[in-house]
This record gives sequence, structure tokens and C-alpha cells, in this order.
Amino acid sequence: MLSFDKINLFKKYNIPLDLMSPNENSIYRLSIQNMQVAEDYYDYKLQAKAFKILLDYSCKMYVTNVTNLQKAQRHYRRRMLVHYFYLWITLPAVLHLERAKEEKKRKWREKVWEIVPDYKVPSD
Repeated sequence: MLSFDKINLFKKYNIPLDLMSPNENSIYRLSIQNMQVAEDYYDYKLQAKAFKILLDYSCKMYVTNVTNLQKAQRHYRRRMLVHYFYLWITLPAVLHLERAKEEKKRKWREKVWEIVPDYKVPSD
């Protein structure tokens, strides 16, 4: 069997590998092929691991974004509820002011009708 020392000597002195015996040459080529397979397998596993990490990160970010969106929607709904609640509380005061304004308008129209009987009210 061909040792790696012998292969290294062939490489070191640039001796063609064809000068090896056919059995030694096939063993050398097989070891090279095994090394390439091992490197390819390592690259495959490394790439699979990297994609797994990326997938985990993407899923985690998606869940975080969905959670933050739900929090934002709850906050918005709560703020809208508070806003409209305060509007509803102030509604009687606003209606009172509107009635007072309409009453003032009505009184002014009556005074104008007393002075100018053929006065027609413009549409609001």
C-alpha cells in the first residue's frame, strides 16, 4: 500500500504519478476522491446549518413583528376608545352650546322680521 510519505515525495520532486505502480496510483486517486467527497459533505452540512440558523432567525423576527403589530393594534384601539369616550362625555355640553347658538339665530331672525317683514331667511 502506498503511504502518504511516498506520495509526498512524488509531489515534492515533481515525479509524475503515472510512474507509481497501477495499484498505488488507483489508491492515490481514490484517496483524492474521498477527500473531495469529504470536503463536499462538509460544505453541504455547513450550508445546511447556516440556512437552519437563517430560518430560525427569520421565524423569530416574524413572530416578533406579528406580536408588535398586535400590541400596536391593541394600543390604537384603546386610545381610540378613550378618545371617543371623552367625546361622548362632552356631548351634552356641545349640544347645549349648539342649542344656545340656534336660539340666538332664531332671536336675531325675529328681530330682523320685525324690522323688515318681507325678509327671507337664506339657507344655511
